[in-house]
Amino acid sequence: MRTSLVAGLIFANARDSMLKKLTLNRSMASVPFGARYRVIDFALSNLVNAGVTSVGIITKENYRSLMDHVGNGIAWDLDRKNGGLYLLPPYISRNIKKYTDTVDALYGAMDYLNRCGSEYIALCDGDDYWIDEYKLQKQVDILRKEANCVLVHTHRTLLSDVEINQPALDVSFAESASELFFRSYICVPTVLFRAKVLYDWIDEYAKLSIVQDWRMQDFPLWLYLGTKGIFKYISESTAIYRVLPNTLSR
Repeated sequence: MRTSLVAGLIFANARDSMLKKLTLNRSMASVPFGARYRVIDFALSNLVNAGVTSVGIITKENYRSLMDHVGNGIAWDLDRKNGGLYLLPPYISRNIKKYTDTVDALYGAMDYLNRCGSEYIALCDGDDYWIDEYKLQKQVDILRKEANCVLVHTHRTLLSDVEINQPALDVSFAESASELFFRSYICVPTVLFRAKVLYDWIDEYAKLSIVQDWRMQDFPLWLYLGTKGIFKYISESTAIYRVLPNTLSR
């Protein structure tokens, strides 16, 4: 896979509420793991091992510890002039407010995405990780072959305090916007989609507060993408997804 094809975006504060005591002064992504690592190391290593050389980390609050840990990205070979590691501040540039939802967060990352010039975008939450090293290559192959396909997602293994690998709903795939309403929930770490469609969505919705205080904040993006083309589904499980209590993923 050509390294400039895919840009990675990691949401560092996606699940801070799950570990309230451990995330009082740090993000979920910077919680220590194994006395040596941080939780975000999994997502970063996944992206780099898949050939991604441009990664943006979207921060929201308590990100000093995260900044100290990732530095300039040298530990992942991301200290480079073309591409590299970017820490994206939690403010929307035009009105200087902290982002409140996925629309705002992606809008604030547009300068980074435009600078990358990548064809596709892979999203990760800070504590998710992939279990298939060829995940991105499989998805890129489909998007390059299917001109009318805007998003490729895969099966995932759900991880919760109680049970593992229980589907969120009866069917865990979707190939159109209508199927999202009735049959499926798409998990963030399983997705690869066309960057051009995201730019169009941001232009239309960036100034609308349509999903504030809704915890399933990526859902409007999937619905919009579904109106622009078809989705393709890979039935193999490629990622571990941690269930957030009291949401549709539960």
